[in-house]
Amino acid sequence: MAGLVIGAAAPRPVVAQAVSFSKQVAPLLAAKCGGCHISGRRGGFQFTSYDALMKSGMVQKGQGHSSRIVEVIETGDMPRGGGKVSKDDLAMLASWIDAGAAFDRLACNPVVQNQVAELTRGARAWSTVARELSETGREPEALAL
Repeated sequence: MAGLVIGAAAPRPVVAQAVSFSKQVAPLLAAKCGGCHISGRRGGFQFTSYDALMKSGMVQKGQGHSSRIVEVIETGDMPRGGGKVSKDDLAMLASWIDAGAAFDRLACNPVVQNQVAELTRGARAWSTVARELSETGREPEALAL
């Protein structure tokens, strides 16, 4: 009976947790991409909701590393302005897309709701300022405090 260990528990399989759009993906995208792609439409890409993200063509369900959103982050092209997405966050995003990029229909994370609302208000404020500058012919320095 050499090699037989009595009472040893069989190893438990590791079960991957499903990635939540509202709890994990949306906060990541709002924090890392929202300044340009929620409050604005930089590069012709804007996502203010799950539906807008899906319609953008940036996510190919079931194809995480082939999705444009993962590619531009992986290559370092995005986010611009010195921001970085960690390898763990990028893996989480790709995993969510690989699993079908589901919308979990949970109540949206209040932190994300606040971030989106703040970014949207900021975009409206800047568009008002830009319109006023255009209409009056004033220079941006005229608004300096």
